[in-house]
Amino acid sequence: MFIGDWPEWGEHRQRTTDNDNLSFLFDPMVGYLHYSIKQYQIMKKLLVLVLLATGITSQAQLGKIPASVTDSFKAQYPNAANVEWKNGLSAATASFKLNNVKYEARYTKKGEWIQSEHAVAVADLPAAVADGLKKSKYADWKVTVYYQLQLPGNKIQYHLSVEKSDINKRNLLFSNEGQLLKDSITL
Repeated sequence: MFIGDWPEWGEHRQRTTDNDNLSFLFDPMVGYLHYSIKQYQIMKKLLVLVLLATGITSQAQLGKIPASVTDSFKAQYPNAANVEWKNGLSAATASFKLNNVKYEARYTKKGEWIQSEHAVAVADLPAAVADGLKKSKYADWKVTVYYQLQLPGNKIQYHLSVEKSDINKRNLLFSNEGQLLKDSITL
């Protein structure tokens, strides 16, 4: 219904029943409003579907991995096997195996190496890091994940995920010398 099709003020009352409480059933203005609400509900559902589809496709590749990134990776890890790439907005990540160990390496879009990481066993954790954990307030928390991070400048750090309960979970970052560098909440 267009604005020009709306009845003049008061005309719609001529089509009401004796019961004024039911007048909205015959009111073309309310009918148009009802139509607009229906359109709004449909548009809202379509928007949710579009957002869901966008969220699903955002997990997919965001274009081709730049050659500078793959060249840097091949130079750094010439013996890598089973390489799979994920292309994010600001970085590309390679998941691969090296000497039967699963690794991830991150690079900027320009091919500059950001970091590499791989899971380590508790026995492979340096004594200084294990001691740092024992001296921290998280000594009695359960460690669920141990990762070794390799950073530019030959820096080594350790990422540990700890939990006390399903609600109390933290990510800890230790230096190779056992110093707690970062403590952050995780879900």
